[in-house]
Amino acid sequence: MKHVSLLPPEIKAERLAQNKRSRLYLLLVIAIILLLFINLYLLLNVFFSKQELIAYQDERNIVDNRSEALVEYEKLYQRLTGTEKLVNDAMGTVPLWGEVFRDISQNLPVGAQLSEIRMNYDDQIGTVVLRGWTGDHNALANLLKQLESIEQIDQISCRVSTGIGAEGQEAVQFMVESVLLPGPVFLEDAEGGE
Repeated sequence: MKHVSLLPPEIKAERLAQNKRSRLYLLLVIAIILLLFINLYLLLNVFFSKQELIAYQDERNIVDNRSEALVEYEKLYQRLTGTEKLVNDAMGTVPLWGEVFRDISQNLPVGAQLSEIRMNYDDQIGTVVLRGWTGDHNALANLLKQLESIEQIDQISCRVSTGIGAEGQEAVQFMVESVLLPGPVFLEDAEGGE
């Protein structure tokens, strides 16, 4: 079955135009509602952004106020570090010679004899050279092991030769070279002060 309209063509055209207008109005209303939602979203976003900005500004003001109070401490710290640098430059980093000699003499094993001790230190670079005699290679190995325990020297190397000692007995002649490490940056007060 087919639907046949008996309405005059003017009425049909009017109804078609009215349907088109109602669809157009509906689309227009939907577009207006969407624009309203977008505007509302943007307004809310701007409002919350302003609130967040105000909170950040308040926080920044608090931090600025605290930092102004700490400026005095920063100046004191800079003065302290400048003074420490001046003291360090004046004192240098010369090794504590007495401690180096004491540690070497205390770690010298029985039977080892030194014929020469030479120490040199220039601008944070130093060397220690020890020459002497031991009765055998075991005593020399013990000497090297003892020297490794000394904190002021590092990179120990040894040259060895076997020969006849002063008493006519076979002996091991050695030459130990090592790096002399820098001393403390500055000496502390003997009374424990700073």
